[in-house]
Amino acid sequence: MQFRQVRQRLQGRLRLSRWGALFVFAFLVLFERILFWRAVTPSGTMITFIGTLMMGCLLLGPMPWQWTGSGERHLGLVRGSAQAIVWNALWMATITGLFLVPEFLLGRDPAYPARLLATSRLLGIHPLVLVDAAGLPLIFLVGWFMAEREAAEDEKREAAERQRLLGEALKETEARVLQAELDPHVLYNALGGLAELVRKDPVATERALLDFSSYYRMVTACARRRTIPLSEERRLLELFLAIEQVRFGDRLQVRWLWPEGCEAYRIPPLLLQPVVENAIKHGVAPSDEGGEVRLDLARKGDRLIIGVENEGFPLAETWSPGVGLSNLRKRLENMDPPGSFRLSRAGDFTRAELDLPWEGGR
Repeated sequence: MQFRQVRQRLQGRLRLSRWGALFVFAFLVLFERILFWRAVTPSGTMITFIGTLMMGCLLLGPMPWQWTGSGERHLGLVRGSAQAIVWNALWMATITGLFLVPEFLLGRDPAYPARLLATSRLLGIHPLVLVDAAGLPLIFLVGWFMAEREAAEDEKREAAERQRLLGEALKETEARVLQAELDPHVLYNALGGLAELVRKDPVATERALLDFSSYYRMVTACARRRTIPLSEERRLLELFLAIEQVRFGDRLQVRWLWPEGCEAYRIPPLLLQPVVENAIKHGVAPSDEGGEVRLDLARKGDRLIIGVENEGFPLAETWSPGVGLSNLRKRLENMDPPGSFRLSRAGDFTRAELDLPWEGGR
């Protein structure tokens, strides 16, 4: 790690969610110990000193293992051990020096446990230095363990992030493939309807071709975008329905029941076109009297419900979804959170309903 990353790690350990409470407590004890040097019991003296060393261990112990000077997460055993021994000895000596300052300035010897005093006199070193020497191996191991654990957490977090990005990329790719699959399907069906109209009414065909030109120009533009506002989706449907009304004349009636306020909501382009096409093809077209196609829209909590109803023939028992509706179901499954599609019969109307996440389309 670079120094900046090591510093960020240090700041992370200071958060109260981890060891911050212990650091704050130990710092306050050390502050009181140095400035006021109040009489404490032998056990109190050692608790204060060892608590401060623990604070240093948890805060500073992993740093020499993480400071690599490169993009690596932590050092190898040889270089890491060398850095850890030097680094830990330096900060432990600094803390010990702060504890020894009052002894030299005030000329007072603090009380230490009898066994520790006896051992220190036998070895000819200060009791606090003896504690440092005994604690150095432990601090060495704790620092290594924390550095390894934090490196493992980093790897786990980065793996989860890579997985998330990969999932998003796969969804995006699938959405574009499905959308690309739908574009020629829309073109072929519209051209098929125009070919049928040419034989019946050449004058009406000319008007329909102009509508088709505007329609497909807009389809091509929208296909390059991941989502479009509902207002643009409605405009696409209006152009498509204008072509169909030239074909069917009075046999096709269209009714919009869209309230104001939802026009800015964004959905994948051409999401409704196959539903409307299906309503005309399987409901209105087979009927001699034709029928009405109604489009309604409502927000229910965090969901947006879009309905397409048609009069005319109900769906046959042998009916199965074609390319457009199969494509639609897959695109809805790819939304986050997923949307859903269902067909039902209510009286004289067949209803197709799309249930979309309100927040998902924003």
